[in-house]
Amino acid sequence: MTATRKSTEIKIGDVPLGSSNPIRLQSMTNTPTGDVKATVAQSIRIFDAGADYVRISVPTMKDCESLALIKKELHKSGYGKPLIADIHFNPEIALEAARIVEKIRINPGNYTEKRVLKKAISDSEYNLEIEKIHERILPLLKVCREYGTVIRIGSNHGSLSGRIVERYGNTAAGMVEAAMEFVRICEREGFYNLVLSMKASSVNTMTEAGIMLQKAMEQSRYVYPQHLGVTEAGEGADGRIRSAAGISCLLAAGIGDTIRVSLSEPPENEIPVAAKILEYSKQLKVPAETNYLLVNKPFIISNQSGKPELLDPETDYLLESTSPGFRKMKKDDFLKQKGLLKKEYFEDNLTDFQIKAACELSNDLRNQKVEAFLVSNKNFSPLEVDRTILGILQALKIRISGTEFISCPTCSRSGYDVGALTRQIKARLPQAKGLKIAVMGCVVNGPGEMAGADYGFVGSKPGKVNLYKGSEEVLKNLNIMEAIDKLVEIIERDMEH
Repeated sequence: MTATRKSTEIKIGDVPLGSSNPIRLQSMTNTPTGDVKATVAQSIRIFDAGADYVRISVPTMKDCESLALIKKELHKSGYGKPLIADIHFNPEIALEAARIVEKIRINPGNYTEKRVLKKAISDSEYNLEIEKIHERILPLLKVCREYGTVIRIGSNHGSLSGRIVERYGNTAAGMVEAAMEFVRICEREGFYNLVLSMKASSVNTMTEAGIMLQKAMEQSRYVYPQHLGVTEAGEGADGRIRSAAGISCLLAAGIGDTIRVSLSEPPENEIPVAAKILEYSKQLKVPAETNYLLVNKPFIISNQSGKPELLDPETDYLLESTSPGFRKMKKDDFLKQKGLLKKEYFEDNLTDFQIKAACELSNDLRNQKVEAFLVSNKNFSPLEVDRTILGILQALKIRISGTEFISCPTCSRSGYDVGALTRQIKARLPQAKGLKIAVMGCVVNGPGEMAGADYGFVGSKPGKVNLYKGSEEVLKNLNIMEAIDKLVEIIERDMEH
């Protein structure tokens, strides 16, 4: 599959991106970068799964030495596909990494600026900060030009600079402007070897930002390739549904040149999911200006079983059932209902069904006014089908039916197993509509994501986390089991009140 809105071709090693090239797949290692053997082995697993690129976090200057060794060992093993260095906070690390790998990723929210502003700033102060960015990025452009290194300018909803947030709010518009500021500086210096991305844990924010960025580029001089992904998508079915719902909507609109599915799981698990999203997105079409995501809560119907106890409690209608607790509607009458979306699926693999349904139904919701779903797949129980549909609606914030968990896919900055902690919390916490829990590996996006969550964790030291209630840090440096106990205790106490 190739993007229908053509972008400029960017040479990334021997695997070019954009224009008429296939949409590329990528993932990111989560082993300590200093552990060269483990990172090489994990990179090989990612490439063997079908990835075109592998990204590696480089948090320290010493990790640059490891990065060079990792690349050398991969080449010795016959793996010459491009590597990408992920850089935050430290421009000096970016300079060194740009001499080693084919592409680097920088975050405009933390490359040269602080996240929090102590006071509002004037227009002149705002413009002065942009000039400072210009000065600080010049050395990087020089090195990247010399070595042919590509730069991805990657805005993240959870780590916008204080200056951008003060002017635009924590919004999709702010994400786009943060990236375009860097683009304009690069273009002024005659540097065009760029890829852009708009990452958010919110599917709606991510898709809105991706569309806004595409329009901004089309109104400008160059259309650079877009890297797509829902960051901190989570794990299991939730992570797959959320990723498919977001990425597929942009692919259907012809936007996107490379994708990364961010799961709190072994990174090689991400590639088959990304491949399925591409496969199921090929037939999707979305008119450019539709937006039916603001419709009232659609209701869910099951016609697969006469046993209401086998359905999700959120199911609204059971066709031809006489059971109390379900509203009865004869089938012929129901099928005349306006706004009914009726879909039948035949996938016999639950994950494939979840991904395909998320791709199709999320786009249907943008393409037509949907008031009710009647979805079936006889290979799975009504409960599994209904929970899939409810998961899609929750991912799109159309209908909230349970607790929402977001968790980062982790990288070498993470000092604990985010996926394992997330699964333990899910098992311990009572389900509560509208409750949002964030489980974050480090300070890159952690504090920013907490502002939109009710509770959560951010990694602090190896094996330790800080506990948050909203954006307030309430407990520091807890070990994992202690942290879970404290979180459950606080939530149960708050729910009682």
